Amino acid sequence: MAVVPACLSHSSATYAACRAAQQQRYASWRCTPARSRAVLARAAASGGDSRGGSGGDGPATAGLLGAAAVAASLSAAAANAAEQVGAATTVAAAAAEQADAAAAAAAAAAATAAASFTPGPVEVGWEIWVGFVAGVVPFIIATVEFSKRIIIQRRCPCCKSSGLVQRGRYLRKCPECGGLLPWLGWKQFFFSTATPCNGGPLLQPRGQTSVFYRVPPPPPSQEQSQTQQAQEQAAEEVQQQEQQAVGAAAAGERRQDSQQQ
Repeated sequence: MAVVPACLSHSSATYAACRAAQQQRYASWRCTPARSRAVLARAAASGGDSRGGSGGDGPATAGLLGAAAVAASLSAAAANAAEQVGAATTVAAAAAEQADAAAAAAAAAAATAAASFTPGPVEVGWEIWVGFVAGVVPFIIATVEFSKRIIIQRRCPCCKSSGLVQRGRYLRKCPECGGLLPWLGWKQFFFSTATPCNGGPLLQPRGQTSVFYRVPPPPPSQEQSQTQQAQEQAAEEVQQQEQQAVGAAAAGERRQDSQQQ
C-alpha cells in the first residue's frame, strides 16, 4: 500500500512532482538489489552444476550471468534516480512551505494595513464641477426651449392651440406655430388611424430664425377684445364721417365753381 507524502497538501505542481516520484519509486521496486542478488545466486548455482556435470551448458550460464549483471546495474541506477527524485520532492515541499509562509505573511500585512487605514475627508475637485455643469446645462436649455414651443402653440390664433389646420381633406401642421404637439383630444389620440395623420413634418414657427425662440405676447382677453372691437368700430365711424365731410366739401366747391361759370 502506497504512503501519501506530506507534500500533497501543497499546490498542484508539488502534487504532480510527488506523484511522478512515487511512480518512479514503484518502477524501481520491481527490480531491487535483493532480487538481483537472488538471480546471481541462482545463476552461480546452475553454473556450478553444469561444470560438475555436462559441459554443454556453459553459454547459457554466461548469458544468465550477463543478464543478472545488467539487472543489477539497472536496479542501482533506478535506486539512484529514486533518491534524486526524493531529494527534489523534499526541495519542492520546502519551497511550497516557504511560499505558504510568504502568502500568510502577506495576508497578515494586508489585514494590518486595512485595519490601520483611516479614510480622509472627500475632496471635490474642479473636474466634478465642470462635468456637472456640462451635463446639466443642455437639459436646462432644452427644457426652456421646449416650454417656449408649447407656449407658442397655445397662443397661436390660427390653430387655436391644436397645432393642426384643415388643408383640404387632411389636417396639416399649423404654419404659424409649427405644430410641435398636435392635439385634438383623447378620442383622436387612442382611436384615430393614419387618415388624420400627425400633420406632416415638424415646421419652424413663422418669423422664428434662431434656435432660441421668441414667445409672442398673450392674446387679449374677451373683455379686452370687445373693447378693442368697439374702438375699431368707433375709429371706422370717425373715418366714415370724415370721408363724408370731405365729400360734402368737395361737392360744395364743385357747385360754387359751376355757378361762377
